[in-house]
Amino acid sequence: MMNPAAQPSTDTADSTPKLSAWEVMFKDATNAELKLAMAASGTILSLFTAGHMAGNMQVYLGRKHYNDYAEFLRTVGAPVLPRNSVLWVVRIGLLASATSHIMAGTELTLRAMRAERHTVQSTVQDLKLQLTGKQRRRLAADVARSPRSSPAPCAPRAWCSACSRPTT
Repeated sequence: MMNPAAQPSTDTADSTPKLSAWEVMFKDATNAELKLAMAASGTILSLFTAGHMAGNMQVYLGRKHYNDYAEFLRTVGAPVLPRNSVLWVVRIGLLASATSHIMAGTELTLRAMRAERHTVQSTVQDLKLQLTGKQRRRLAADVARSPRSSPAPCAPRAWCSACSRPTT
C-alpha cells in the first residue's frame, strides 16, 4: 500500500485561475493611471526628441563645436561619475519610457475593445473589409477616369499581346 503523503494530491484548494504576466502587471491599474503613464512617458520622449534635435543642429555651428558637445555628453557628471554613465542612464530611461508608453497604450486599447465587445480577430476582419472596400472604390474611380472604358479589340493574331488570350 502506498503512503498517503506520497500520493498525488487531488485537492483543488487553489481554484483561482492563473493570471498571465500581462494581467498581473495591469490588474490594479485604473484607466486614469494608465493615461497618466502615457502622458508622462510621452512627455519624456517628446522632450528627448526636442533636445536631440537641438543637439544635432549644432552640426551647423562647426565641427569643433559639435565635437565639444559630443564630448560633453560623454563626460557630464565627471569627476564624480564615470565616463558615459549619465548617457547610459538616459538610454535606459528612454527605453523604459518607450516600453511603458507602448504597454499602457496597448492595455487601454484592449480595455476599450473589451468594453465594446470587440475582439482582436473581429477588429482585423473589420479593417480588412474597410481596406477591400476602399480598394474597390479606388478601382471603380480609376476605371471611371480612364479615357477608354472598354479595352481595345485584340489584334488579328493567334494570341493577344496585351491580355495573353487567344484571339477570335
